[in-house]
Amino acid sequence: MSIRDDGFDLDAIRRINNTVVNDDGTVKSFKEQLLEYEYGYYNAFLPFIVYGDSRAIAQSGASNLPIVMNASVLAKLKQKHDLVPMEIAELPKMMLENNVIMMDSYTVHPGGLVMYLDTVGIHDAPLFVAFHLDQKSGEVSVNRLASVYERANIEYTICKTWEMGLNLYPNEKTENWLKSLGLQLPDNLASFLTGDYRAVSKDTRIPVDSIISDSRPPDKTPESSYSLRSESVTSRDASKALNNGPSEEHSRNER
Repeated sequence: MSIRDDGFDLDAIRRINNTVVNDDGTVKSFKEQLLEYEYGYYNAFLPFIVYGDSRAIAQSGASNLPIVMNASVLAKLKQKHDLVPMEIAELPKMMLENNVIMMDSYTVHPGGLVMYLDTVGIHDAPLFVAFHLDQKSGEVSVNRLASVYERANIEYTICKTWEMGLNLYPNEKTENWLKSLGLQLPDNLASFLTGDYRAVSKDTRIPVDSIISDSRPPDKTPESSYSLRSESVTSRDASKALNNGPSEEHSRNER
């Protein structure tokens, strides 16, 4: 195994697509690969290396594998989801810098992860990235970028994930992003999306600086962590958000 200083596993990347590794051992950027594709120099039967490792999604506990994307997905991003080339080329940077919350996917579970970006598309809705984790590219394990599209229904998506008992992965940007959108999340859920937790679900809280989860049944959660409103009101808030669900088209986009 050949590990570069930047953490990339060159042996794995070469086995996925040896055309993206330069003679000096550097890996062509995603933007360079896209340019080669546009000019007809890229072998479209080989996947793009979006990023050489999975640091962008490490908070979710995803294995540190190369993130890849098939050429067929590129065509879908441009033709079906109206992403412009500049947005697509900047995906690696946006995943590292503009991630405002990740969640376990409730449409592809287990093995699915989604990420909202603090970047809007041409229809003024936030970009939403879907990953399929621990896939195979030939014989090499990879994390696959399955789709990117604009997705509104943010309130529904967050509440649905929470109600299904799946994990949400907030960061230091999450709270302000949610406030800027004026979302009406149940208070007991919103209080856990402040950046103090690395992962939260209905039953588990993992603090940012802890490797031991703080697990407790919902009815034993300290009162100070919850809203002063009654539990029935909170439940109605969640149900209200869930009733405004996305179309089936949104669910299919993750697949």
